[in-house]
Amino acid sequence: MMTLEEVRKFLYGLAQMPPDEYDLARDRAVQLTGLRSTTLDREVAKLRPKEEDDSLAGSALVIADVEPWPESVHLSTLLNEIAQVFRDYIVFQDEHDPDMLALWVVVTYCVELFNIAPLVGVSAISKECGKTSLLRILLHLVRKGKGTVSLTTATAFRIVDKYHPTLIADEVDKWLKNNPEVLGIFLAGHEREFSKVDRCVGDDNDTREFDCFGPKAWGQIGLPDGQLVSRSLVVKLLKKKPSEKVKSWPKVGMPDEVKDVFVRLRRQATRWAQDSQDAIKSSQPDVSSLDNRLQDNWYPMLVVASLAGEEWKQRALAAAGVEAVIDEEGELMILLRDIRNIFFTRKIDRIPSALLLADLLLQDESPWRHYERQPDGLSPHQLGHKLSTMNIKSKPMRFDKQLVLGYDKEKNLLKGYKHESFTNMFERQLAGEEPEEVNVYVQTANEQKVI
Repeated sequence: MMTLEEVRKFLYGLAQMPPDEYDLARDRAVQLTGLRSTTLDREVAKLRPKEEDDSLAGSALVIADVEPWPESVHLSTLLNEIAQVFRDYIVFQDEHDPDMLALWVVVTYCVELFNIAPLVGVSAISKECGKTSLLRILLHLVRKGKGTVSLTTATAFRIVDKYHPTLIADEVDKWLKNNPEVLGIFLAGHEREFSKVDRCVGDDNDTREFDCFGPKAWGQIGLPDGQLVSRSLVVKLLKKKPSEKVKSWPKVGMPDEVKDVFVRLRRQATRWAQDSQDAIKSSQPDVSSLDNRLQDNWYPMLVVASLAGEEWKQRALAAAGVEAVIDEEGELMILLRDIRNIFFTRKIDRIPSALLLADLLLQDESPWRHYERQPDGLSPHQLGHKLSTMNIKSKPMRFDKQLVLGYDKEKNLLKGYKHESFTNMFERQLAGEEPEEVNVYVQTANEQKVI
């Protein structure tokens, strides 16, 4: 007997048949599905493509699967090609993100076999980082991609329930955060057991259940609602340096040279997912080393990676080790600018963590002195966390004694930051801006003072 999901897919295939072919297949379909003939006819009729009504505004919505590739597919080769597409067009802050995205793309073709549909978030620290270009590429690679920059409650749950697309939503900070019901559809779609939403429909306000389960991707400057981020695998993008060269993705459509390639990749992903259902169901990768939420989000990806071979399994584990980050838009840019000014003022190549924090608390036009209304302002832990989101971490190192603030001057091996650790971020995010001299602490024999 077919499962419910298998029946759904089978009915969808019947609905695409011309009427004469359906009549020939009808009796066999009744046997396979276990449905009564009248029920089968009714459900197939619901799924048949509707003829477009010329009296309606707009155009008919069509979201359909592609034809499977005619030959069996080597998964590791498919993943390598998809990951290379991302590297060709986008500059990533984290070198593992193209691998993560390649795995996620393939997961969209077999997500019905999992209980979790991980979300992907594309966050840029500022404009011109390639956020929208990356979302456009995803739109043309995922299964049944549906791009949007606005969804209403009335349309969102109907589209997701009927077509089960992969939603690719840009600029969500402009429309999603103030629309809790649509946000709820994104959150509900993450876990199958909680993916149903109830709505009153029709003239009699009948209560109907709509299934919102399925993969979705969002993009914005900064990061959105914490609940959305916690369910997402977040890609953080930076401006590329003038010396970095990547291919340009057009604002409309796709480059002519990749159109056939993308169609092939989608057909091959479809074929692999169809051929590998039993292997996917039986695979049980070890995710015990990951935090609970990361276990949820990464389980489907690690299933795919493990079926692609040992190399991809290791690549996936490396990508999964990147911790999810939640931060406020704008603060990272302010922090980068302040730190560059501090290095510029002091004319040093390294600075102790304690002294950097003390200097930051002196910046009157920045939020650090009264950060989150804390009596002492920005804490050492908060500073370290913010810098770690940019892959900048403190390390033990030696300093000139005059730079050791608040410590025994003989203990000059302290944690701190080197200027070179920030160079990449400075060159990308602050390109074209001139550094400024700012107030900093200076340590004297008996006191510290501002210079």
